[in-house]
Amino acid sequence: MFGDKLFGIFHQILSDPFVPLEDEKEESLQQQGLPYRCQYLILKDSVSLEKLPQALHSLSFLRQICIENCQNVVSFAEVDLPSRLKRIDIGSCDALESLPKSWMDSTSLEQLYIERCKSLAYIARNQLPPNLKVLVISSCDNLQTLMKVPAIGVCPSTTSSMTKSELPETLEYVHIYYCSKLASLSSSGNLPKALKSVDISGCPGIVFFLEGLPSTNLQKLRLRNCEKLEAFPNNMHQLNHLQEIDIWDCSSLVSFPVEGLSSMNLTRLQILNCEKLVALPNRMENLTSLQELWIQNCQNIKSFPEDGFPANLTSLDLAELKIFEQLFRWGLHRLTSLTNLCIGGWPDVVSFPPVETGIMLLTSLTVLKIIDFPNLKRLSSIIQNLNSLEELILLRCPKLKSFPKKGLPLSLSRLYIRECPLLKQKCERRQYWHLIAYIPKIDIE
Repeated sequence: MFGDKLFGIFHQILSDPFVPLEDEKEESLQQQGLPYRCQYLILKDSVSLEKLPQALHSLSFLRQICIENCQNVVSFAEVDLPSRLKRIDIGSCDALESLPKSWMDSTSLEQLYIERCKSLAYIARNQLPPNLKVLVISSCDNLQTLMKVPAIGVCPSTTSSMTKSELPETLEYVHIYYCSKLASLSSSGNLPKALKSVDISGCPGIVFFLEGLPSTNLQKLRLRNCEKLEAFPNNMHQLNHLQEIDIWDCSSLVSFPVEGLSSMNLTRLQILNCEKLVALPNRMENLTSLQELWIQNCQNIKSFPEDGFPANLTSLDLAELKIFEQLFRWGLHRLTSLTNLCIGGWPDVVSFPPVETGIMLLTSLTVLKIIDFPNLKRLSSIIQNLNSLEELILLRCPKLKSFPKKGLPLSLSRLYIRECPLLKQKCERRQYWHLIAYIPKIDIE
């Protein structure tokens, strides 16, 4: 049989009386432990399994196969996949080096998930399955490229056709996590037009190729811990379908394109821990669909956008920046739709909010987070003007010791206090109980 512990061959063995059985094929498969009409196959925790049997392709009803923790599997048989197979999951197969070419010819395969295969150097030669829609790869430490395309000149008769389209045009989702040696998605720089979501996290060696993106329908772009990413191409503003951009911990990123970002559909922009980034995208005021903006720990950003932020923002999260004073001179009160505001890492402030912030005019504000103010000593009475405020969060303000004399807004329903030892002490001694007792939910560490 397949190995020491064949945990599951399941779930639905069809019994339609109107479908004629191929008796000999069914009997042969059953002798190998494979039910003829199996739709879902799980092979798990086998030490002796080294190759899958060629009879696998005879499971014509198979829709999904999962191969997990089969440590000695080096390769799979070069046979066609079952004609109805849609999804393959492979995990913790440490000896596996690549997938067979015959699998890459499958026209039915749409989803491929691979994780924790530490010997895997590439997925396939030349191409991925032509109708693949979802590709998810995680924690494959030796993965250097998705496809091992022959160098030009090695085989002139075939190479030109192989290198035109490395990734299938049907591909919609590419998610790759913690593959430290991965250098690129596509050596040509062109990505499929159907692509909707790219998520690359924990791949410090990748230099992200975006040249082909403007012709795609990309909606979500997430890059995290891509330490060699320095810049984006100048035509990035042509990504008219883009809705969300998350850029976290890209320590070499210096700039955005001169033309800025697409203004049509972008609703979320998050930029966190990019210490070399010198400026925010140009023409931010034109991002009229933008609702959520996070900028944290980008201390080389020293200039506020000339025309400010888009007025339709509903959520603004700013921390560890040098543009606070410029922002408030521009006028925080212009953000008339703002409901969620997080301010953090402003070392010079002793009383917050200062009058010049214009925060008292944010009548739509429902959530206010005040975080990492090392010298903040008191909350000013201005905060009482926030008549719509429902939630107040105070976090890591070690010198904060007093509320406004007349208390907090009566609209407040939740108060959270964390790592504010002086304020915590006064609340626990009930010195301020008369100011906060009306609040339904109070959470102090």
